[in-house]
Amino acid sequence: MLSSAKRVTEAISSVIYFYEVCVSIEQMDESELTLISADSGSDKSFDLLGLTKVVECVKDLILKIWDKIIYYRNDKVNANVESLLLALPEYEKIKELEDKKVISSEKAELLKRSLTKSIDGILKTGIIIPEMNDNCVFSPEKLMAPESKLLMSPRLDSTNLSSTDKNANDYDECSDEFAFTEEEALLVEKMKKMGKI
Repeated sequence: MLSSAKRVTEAISSVIYFYEVCVSIEQMDESELTLISADSGSDKSFDLLGLTKVVECVKDLILKIWDKIIYYRNDKVNANVESLLLALPEYEKIKELEDKKVISSEKAELLKRSLTKSIDGILKTGIIIPEMNDNCVFSPEKLMAPESKLLMSPRLDSTNLSSTDKNANDYDECSDEFAFTEEEALLVEKMKKMGKI
C-alpha cells in the first residue's frame, strides 16, 4: 500500500518527539534515535535504535495511547489529543520535574508541546508497534488507521454486507471505496435487522 512521504515523515517525527520527551523524563544524557532499517512490504516498517530505557519509555507511551484509544473507541469525541495528553502520567511527570526545578518552565513547555505533537502525529498516521498485538482482540491496524475523509456519504448497499459469519465489529470495509467506522457498522447492522436495507 502506498503512503505519502508526509505521512511517513510525520510518523517518524512523532516517535522522535516521544524519544526526546522520554530522554528528559528519564533524565538521561541527550541521545539521538537512529533509523537502522526500513521495510516497505504491505505495511511500512521502521526499526529504530536508541537508549534502552528511553526506548522502553517510548513504547510505554505509545501503548498508553493505544489503551486510551481502545477505551474511547465508542466515543471518538473524547479520543482527542488533549484528553489523551492529560491522561498520560508522563504529562504529570513533566509538571513534577518543573515544580521541583529539575527542568525550567521553558523546557517543560517545550516537552508538553512535543508530547502534544507526538500524540497528534500518532492519531493522524496510525503508528503501531508489535507489542499492541500482545493479548489483544482488536486489530491495531484497523483501530489506529487514520480516519478517511469522505466527500460524500457511503452508499448503503446490502449486497456489500455479509452477516452470515461476521459481526458488526468485523466490518472494516463494505465496499472498495468506503470504510465504515465501528459505530456506522453497528448502525448498518441494526438497519438490516429492522428490514430497512
